[in-house]
Parts: sequence; C-alpha cells; structure tokens
Amino acid sequence: MTGKYNDGIPKESRFTVKQYAYIKENYLGGSNGSWEELVEKVKALTTIAENLGCTPAQLAIAWCLKNDDVSTILLGASKVEQLIENIGALHVATKLTPDVMGAIDQALGNKPVDKEKDFLRSSMAGNFPDQY
Repeated sequence: MTGKYNDGIPKESRFTVKQYAYIKENYLGGSNGSWEELVEKVKALTTIAENLGCTPAQLAIAWCLKNDDVSTILLGASKVEQLIENIGALHVATKLTPDVMGAIDQALGNKPVDKEKDFLRSSMAGNFPDQY
C-alpha cells in the first residue's frame, strides 16, 4: 500500500528474501492476478486515499473499521509514527460513504458475489451445510 512496489520489486524487500519466497509465490501465482494488475489496484486505492486526504494505509484500516465482515483489526506498527498514522484511520472511517466503499470494491474487484454461500456467515447464523 505504500507504493514501493509500483515500479517493480525493490532490492532488500520481502519479495527478495529467501524465507519469504512463499509470499511472493502466493501473490504472483495465486488468484490475485498478475503483478501489473496488483500494482494497478494499489494505484487506484492510492487515488481514493488522496481524494480523502489520507494515506493508503489509513484507507485500508478505515475500510476494515467500516466492513461488517471484519471483526478484529490487528495493527502491525513497529514505530510510534506508524501507530499514530494507523490511529488516524479512525477519522478516515467517517469519510467512507457507501459511494467510497463502492469505489474501493470496484478498484479491488474481489467483493464476494453471494454472501449466502459464505460458510462463515452461514455458520454464524446457524445454517450449517449438510456436509458439516
């Protein structure tokens, strides 16, 4: 979300560290699309964040705050400055109107189509599929 991968994989980033090879393989070989598609999604989210006057990280945290399907948010700040930035997402969340949430969904292109088929949601409602 910081944009450091927009022009490729920088040296000494997680994607170049041997122990994290599985992360790179998951992103590049998974259902996330090509590297270029991922970068385009980040750029679209960055534009939304700029329009709201926040950082992409704050937008991501604010989205979690507004999303009914997210029950817990864990902040991974390792510096006081990061924690302060992350806490700023509380103000951003108030700006996430249905239209902004829709723009985020459109940028990502991964919103579930049919929530009724979601196992977790169904099980929480007490609707267990027969095979479980």
